Amino acid sequence: MNISSLVVRTHPAAVDQVVAAIDRLDRCEIQYRHARGRLVVTIEADTSEQELAIFERIRALKHVLSADLVFSYEGEIEDEA
Repeated sequence: MNISSLVVRTHPAAVDQVVAAIDRLDRCEIQYRHARGRLVVTIEADTSEQELAIFERIRALKHVLSADLVFSYEGEIEDEA
């Protein structure tokens, strides 16, 4: 299990478009959205390769100015039960 968080910067006028594009990606969730064009996105992937591929897809989206990795976790998550 790989979990990471990104800060994505976009043109303020294009926030809705970028949010819609990220929402269409599997394994991504927008945790925070600011009208000035900043988003916090989490990725949950099975492998680091899959995580990196999703990260690269986000960086390549139209209107994305930057996407920076802030946190990354790789390992097993134990059930609390």
